[in-house]
Amino acid sequence: MQLIGLQCRWPIGAADSDEFHFCAEPADPGLSPRYCVTHRGRALSRRSVATAASVLAIPPHTVTAEVHGGLVTLEGVVDRAYQKSDAEAIARRAPGVTGVRNDIAIRAAVEFSQPPLHP
Repeated sequence: MQLIGLQCRWPIGAADSDEFHFCAEPADPGLSPRYCVTHRGRALSRRSVATAASVLAIPPHTVTAEVHGGLVTLEGVVDRAYQKSDAEAIARRAPGVTGVRNDIAIRAAVEFSQPPLHP
């Protein structure tokens, strides 16, 4: 299948199968890479999570991102407050993002205390 003009380039199926094809729905001309609205959201969420995880040293699958119409919802648990705010900042900079809902929780710190020393 050859794509022409503004058609979605989201691959569907295994590249080595006879059923492999591209979505080919109308793509948004202002976005790159060329995806339809549905696949643009999937691409954004994957890219946002991968970027945040690599930049912030967050273990894979700790934070997830869902995109609906340009709105990114971040969920998961991180160890530090800066990881939560940095993940949001990265998501806001992604192309096509119109807003971010940050539902990332910060893991509770465990405090250790020692009994007082008696002279």
